[in-house]
Amino acid sequence: MSEIIDLTLDENVFDDSFIEINDNLSENILEQYLNQYSTQLGFETKIVRAEKEEGVWSRKTYKCRHGGKYEAKKKLDPTQNQDKKSACIKCNFTLNASYRKCPNLVFVNKFIEEHNHVMNINKDLQQFTQSSHKIPDNIIKEIRFYVQECHLDAATVLKRILRNKFPNQDIYRQSLYDAIRKFKDSAQIKNDAITLLNRLIKLQQEDPNWYFKVDFEGIDNRLTKIFWMSPNQKRFWKRFHDVIINDNTCKINKYLMPLSVFIVIDSDHRNRIVATAVICDETISTYEWILE
Repeated sequence: MSEIIDLTLDENVFDDSFIEINDNLSENILEQYLNQYSTQLGFETKIVRAEKEEGVWSRKTYKCRHGGKYEAKKKLDPTQNQDKKSACIKCNFTLNASYRKCPNLVFVNKFIEEHNHVMNINKDLQQFTQSSHKIPDNIIKEIRFYVQECHLDAATVLKRILRNKFPNQDIYRQSLYDAIRKFKDSAQIKNDAITLLNRLIKLQQEDPNWYFKVDFEGIDNRLTKIFWMSPNQKRFWKRFHDVIINDNTCKINKYLMPLSVFIVIDSDHRNRIVATAVICDETISTYEWILE
């Protein structure tokens, strides 16, 4: 495996050899490098594909925000159709990153630096780009600490604290609002997960026929999967398990997690829910976990 290259960011780094194919980079360095590279040259990037394997990033594809092709949604009544302009004009800029099994390593296996549009190198205009509003990871960690640990969610006060700690970093108000809301929602979800888990533990203590299992991931022990069956549901499953129907809702709850339900039809032709699971994704490994 090749050595991690030194990507010290300075004014001379943005030349024709931005990234070579087969370079091994750390994830944070790649994101930071790509952001500064695109900002200096005058374009924005977007993630168009992001895949996970066993809860860990496996692949990401970055494109220019002008990449792709706009496909209008035509209405049945042609008089209602409107011709709209789109930022997607088939720009070829592409960077494929493969997240290897080795910790903190990213493998760049494709890099196309061609553009088919004029670059926005006006510094005054660049401040309005989406990428310039992104809050750095080290500041995001501070925001998370103040919101979740100190229960501070007043944007004005928090911005004053961050300005004193990071005087050289611009923090846009809307970006700060978005980060605060994200971590408040995350804290609420965590509290809801603990409440549900404690409820199931109590029910099982009262009646051992209750069944549930959970799965945690990450350094913060985030609840990613939970499955449960009540005593009555277990009896219905045992009696009417000849045909089992499974259906999922597609992230329509506030947790943005699929809800998976298993249904049987009883002797009176009524639907009976016999098992329920809240899961992080709909992969084969997740269903294997449910059906174990």
